[in-house]
Amino acid sequence: MTNMPFRITKALRIATLVGALMALSTGASQAYIAPAVKVGAKYLDNALEIASKVSWKTLTPAGRKLALTQLRNTVVKHGDEAILAARKGGFELLAVAEKHGDDVWKFASRVPSGARALAMRPRELLPLTRRIGTEVLELEAKSPGITRHVVKNFGDDGVRYFAKHVPTRDAARLVGYVEKADSPATRRMLLDHYKKGGTLFLEKLKWKQIMAGGLSAGAITAAYQISDGIQEGLMTVAKSSPETFHITASHTIDRLTQPIVVPATFLGIGLASIWLFRYYRKTRKRTVHA
Repeated sequence: MTNMPFRITKALRIATLVGALMALSTGASQAYIAPAVKVGAKYLDNALEIASKVSWKTLTPAGRKLALTQLRNTVVKHGDEAILAARKGGFELLAVAEKHGDDVWKFASRVPSGARALAMRPRELLPLTRRIGTEVLELEAKSPGITRHVVKNFGDDGVRYFAKHVPTRDAARLVGYVEKADSPATRRMLLDHYKKGGTLFLEKLKWKQIMAGGLSAGAITAAYQISDGIQEGLMTVAKSSPETFHITASHTIDRLTQPIVVPATFLGIGLASIWLFRYYRKTRKRTVHA
């Protein structure tokens, strides 16, 4: 019993010490965090300025305050990529996210380059992105407006393939050709043969005939056989006669680079002449002074 007051006093001292340490820690952390909050606010404000230029709009003070709050909460949830999405998407992206939910920020943050397309055409692109994936926005960033045609002619898997593997120029040509296909089977055949032959296969399709009379399975087969024959021919030459392949490749490279090499050669000669002239003058002056 005689030790009870001592124990209580000791406990009070420990509690007081812990409280003091917590207070000091809180004050120090607030002093440390405050500058970061200011920098963050400036960063967000800058993002809204860029969004304003993208949208060609200005916000009222009240609207700007709401936009800053929305953007700050979004960054906390989705990371700094949301900042880039807002800068690319403009004020319309904020409005679309407010109306259609958090998916807008989730998708736009993953593919900021497609944020503007999503902001301007949410009714079309948001359902597609939910169903297919962010490849929809990747494709729209490369080839604006093409996704609907790819879905129509090649399906959801076609969108995923186009986004990852088809260059912009090839995508436009594939869509142009497939619109002239005479049957669903021909449409599937076109993409299947492109996956095998790539750009070289497209180069062998006779586009004038396709635009005039349509795309048939026969035209696809003929173009693929030609492109495949060229590839096989080059591979055969490379294996059976490396020297011949080297000469052919060198000749091709020479033809491609000739317009660059000739001017570069004359430029080099000119610079060398100037250097030699200056060197000659310096040497002559030294000789005269000696």
